[in-house]
Amino acid sequence: MIGIARNKVAAWRRSRGVRREQHGVSAIADLPDEHRLTEIWDAQCRESVLKNAMKSLREDGETAPATIAAFELYVIEDRPPAEVAETLGLSVRAVYLAKHRCLQRLKGIIAALTAAYELA
Repeated sequence: MIGIARNKVAAWRRSRGVRREQHGVSAIADLPDEHRLTEIWDAQCRESVLKNAMKSLREDGETAPATIAAFELYVIEDRPPAEVAETLGLSVRAVYLAKHRCLQRLKGIIAALTAAYELA
């Protein structure tokens, strides 16, 4: 699939060259090689899976909103546990438990999404 995408981009760039929109520039001179395109594709897939997993975690109703908020502040925003606890009115232990619970749920959601999209 990466090869098809690369060829389509090259064809598009060639067509722009024929129309003289860009003079003196090769249509495929600055295209990344297939290995780099694969890396970019994989990174985009992982990002998409993670975004969908977080959305699912928030919307499924199985995890308390305070738990999700503690997880996001501690893990995603990289705030210290004591600061998160004070901000949300929780104990530091509750922040660590929120991280553990959310990570456990996310592992299951990510595994399901990965299997659904055959990204494993």
